[in-house]
Amino acid sequence: MLQTKLLESITLERQPSCIAFSPVQPDIFIVGTYELYGSESDEKTTRDGGLIVFRLQHGILYVMNAFSTDAQSRQSPITISGEAVVVTTESEVSITSLDFTPSDWEASVIAVTMSNGSIAVWDTATPDKISTLPAVHNIMSNPTQAWAVAWFTQKPKPGLSHFLYTGGDDSALCRHAVNDVLDGGKGFCSTSSYTEFQRDVKAHDAGVTAIVPLWKDKKKREVLLTGSYDEFVRVLYITAPTKSARIEASRRLYDGVWQLKLLERPPDPDDPAGISFLVLASCMRVGCKILKVHRNSEDEWGIEVLAEFVDPGRVRPLSYASGFQVGSSSPDLQDMTFVSTSFYEKKLCIWKVEDEEAEERGRREHPILVGDSG
Repeated sequence: MLQTKLLESITLERQPSCIAFSPVQPDIFIVGTYELYGSESDEKTTRDGGLIVFRLQHGILYVMNAFSTDAQSRQSPITISGEAVVVTTESEVSITSLDFTPSDWEASVIAVTMSNGSIAVWDTATPDKISTLPAVHNIMSNPTQAWAVAWFTQKPKPGLSHFLYTGGDDSALCRHAVNDVLDGGKGFCSTSSYTEFQRDVKAHDAGVTAIVPLWKDKKKREVLLTGSYDEFVRVLYITAPTKSARIEASRRLYDGVWQLKLLERPPDPDDPAGISFLVLASCMRVGCKILKVHRNSEDEWGIEVLAEFVDPGRVRPLSYASGFQVGSSSPDLQDMTFVSTSFYEKKLCIWKVEDEEAEERGRREHPILVGDSG
């Protein structure tokens, strides 16, 4: 396993719950925070949140700005044209995750999951018009938290449905067909309707907390990577005609897999010789792990843990969020800089993956001699 090295850690005023790097300024990232005053069962409980803007240059951290949002942040802050956008609700219902349509689609459409099990979809051009499907995620008809949402990444052909995946505390992975209603040829609009297309409750043994669509292969199978409270990360095939979820590989990470972020994807996902994806996983009480998700020439999948990081000064570790900065010289893992959090301790950690081969070469070239004082 590759070794990791802590570069810097700081303590924040509030508990960090999400991280997002700017897609247009890779040295800028935003941390969303959350603070609960009272207990969940107390009617007088109040929640507060905020955003902190950081600059990360050459492994050194600078605080640029901070402000309150008067609402908690669970998933990543989002960006439109490089500007930060905060989505909040004014009721007791919380937004638990959100996802934009990919950048090559006709319009920027946001899909959202909520703490009452509902999902909502709206176009950023008309944010006052929202399509909502209530209580998608429920246990015996009682609404339960919906935790994860992701648009399927490949652009559909004109006239065909967009597909949206959601996961929640009911252990269900839901696939929704979003019917594209064209608005004067401008593309997806807020009057679009959608229905639940498929609901799988067999693939996961606890709540579905993270979903990363990988791609659609030549056999028209949609390939997903999911994380769950049951401590497993899984590769799933969504297969025709039933669109049921088939587990191709799984790996236990020894705590809830709260978040998954794609670090690197292969240039040709259909390469018959085999492919691999690199993924950053936030695994709550056991910190962060870097995963290699790979498929060989026989269409067999596997998941390896390449590296892991836990704050060495931890007392009550709980990593809800992590992010990464791609190196300026190359996209190699050792050139990336990682940011992770410890929720209860209000810690923010900056770390890197060390090159073990380089370290070994250094030990051979510069051995430490007995009695050497320098």
